[in-house]
Amino acid sequence: MKIALGIPNTGTIRAKTMLSVVGTIFETPHPIHLIEQGGCYVQENRQKIVREAQRAGCEKLFFVDSDMYFAPSTLRALLAHEKPIVGAAYNYRHLPLETTVKFADADGHLVAKPAEEIPKEFFACYAVGTGCCLVDMRVFDNLGSPPWFDCDYDEEGALRTGDDLWFCRSAHQAGYEVWCDPTLGVRHLGEYEY
Repeated sequence: MKIALGIPNTGTIRAKTMLSVVGTIFETPHPIHLIEQGGCYVQENRQKIVREAQRAGCEKLFFVDSDMYFAPSTLRALLAHEKPIVGAAYNYRHLPLETTVKFADADGHLVAKPAEEIPKEFFACYAVGTGCCLVDMRVFDNLGSPPWFDCDYDEEGALRTGDDLWFCRSAHQAGYEVWCDPTLGVRHLGEYEY
């Protein structure tokens, strides 16, 4: 199995992120196709990474944002779940802590939960942050033409849907489940490890 490890970035990749990536490459028994894609629009960077992974004949795509910190065993743990879309639980880069994991109620409305209230074991959810997320490449074939990642804004110009949520919503519409492993200890790097 050939795995693309894609790092979307705006020109800078944190040192701890690179330590995580190097550790992952040594820890993973599968061939890794490393893709670094810089540019000012993260959603475009993600699309370009998908295209490169397709051209390279990769079967899986492991997205790693340029500000993530995780154990070298994280990719192996995500692979072991054998799900088309599986990510790690981590927080946004602000206080108070808020998880990037999203849930939906019976009517399909998004429900926010505090980081301490998300399940402690592997679970299905509405959306995960794609900053540390493993996707089977067949998902993109089944989603059809891009954009696979995009954003939209409300009437005031505030972000309503980020690229992670856009992707997960599209995946649900195509019949996929999104899964989350909260046990991996993934951190979002900033002035503090969130």
